[in-house]
Amino acid sequence: MSTAVQHIIIKIAIFWVLFLILHFSYDWIKTPLVAVFSGTNESFMQHAKIGFLAYSLASIAEFFLWGSQASSPGSFLYARLVTSMALPWVMFIVYYTAPAFYGKPMPTIPLEIVYANIILLVIGVILALFEPGLETITYSLRGEIILWSLWVLGLVEMVIFTFRPPWADFFRSDFEGK
Repeated sequence: MSTAVQHIIIKIAIFWVLFLILHFSYDWIKTPLVAVFSGTNESFMQHAKIGFLAYSLASIAEFFLWGSQASSPGSFLYARLVTSMALPWVMFIVYYTAPAFYGKPMPTIPLEIVYANIILLVIGVILALFEPGLETITYSLRGEIILWSLWVLGLVEMVIFTFRPPWADFFRSDFEGK
């Protein structure tokens, strides 16, 4: 097994463990501080926040483990910022494949848990496979500022939505059928 494949497997394992810790942290310690980083309910938004943070943290771990070996540590880092921000959309696309084609809830909770964990690993693989290509991009100062600004804004919005969900529904409008 190549070193690159080993690195991907280790990163995905770190991501998976961090996701599970963040997913259940609020169940273990119900405080507003923990709610900032953990999921407070089973909504997609909370899972997107958990995934975003878990992948960001796994990317930081990856940077400390192997970032110094990168041809450009800056591009290594910015590639991870891009994939961390892409994670919620990739999660949406991949996770909602079954509901889109199957159309019904999973028949059992254990099956839903197995499905969700498989999807989580698939998301990790997809993002990790994109990163080497993203590392080849030379980011201008303007691009770096935009990436950091979007990452911070995304985090801030997810935290705000934890305590004050937005009025806009994701799939349907309150005005449907009226």
